[in-house]
Amino acid sequence: MILGFLSIMFGALLWWYGLTWLIDKVRENFSTRSIVILNRVIGSVVIIFSLVFLIGTLFNLYHINALY
Repeated sequence: MILGFLSIMFGALLWWYGLTWLIDKVRENFSTRSIVILNRVIGSVVIIFSLVFLIGTLFNLYHINALY
C-alpha cells in the first residue's frame, strides 16, 4: 500500500514538474494580450461545461446503468 501511495505521489510530482517546465519554455512566445485572450477562452469553456453539467444534474439527465 505504501508503494502504491509513493508511486502516485511521484507520478503527480513528475507531472507537475513537467508541466511547469513546459510552460516556462513556451511563456516567452506569448504576449500579455494573448495570455488575457487565452484565459478568457479557457474560462468561458469551463463555465459552459459547468453550466451544462449543472443543468444535467438538476434535471436528472444522467443515467448510470447497473451491471448487476
